[in-house]
Amino acid sequence: MLREVEVIADNGRDAGRVFVVREMPAAKLEMFAFRALMAACRTNADIDPTGGFGELVQVGFKALFSADFQDLKPLLDEMMTGVDIVLNKGRTDQIRRGIIDSDTEELETRLKIRQAWIELHTGFTLPAFR
Repeated sequence: MLREVEVIADNGRDAGRVFVVREMPAAKLEMFAFRALMAACRTNADIDPTGGFGELVQVGFKALFSADFQDLKPLLDEMMTGVDIVLNKGRTDQIRRGIIDSDTEELETRLKIRQAWIELHTGFTLPAFR
């Protein structure tokens, strides 16, 4: 069964909004990971595949900041396809649906959602998001 994690925005205009990040199925995640790794490798980053998964995630993620945005945009978009917003949480009229751009008003909220996505899929917290 695929895992989910709840993210509650705690600042600014998004304060109190509830989001659910869904785990990507393994086959889809594998293709996502290969595309991300290929984008990171195109930056000429020194990625040691024998360094263990944690090192690969951290070095690869840092390398993505140097990647061409055309390589990153599809990955960033795909991350958000696994995110829902929960409206009216805990009420009888509660609704859960995929997020749309206007569901978040703060950059911090989107970064928090992405951090939760990365942690859910890798088991690692990246230093840039601590």
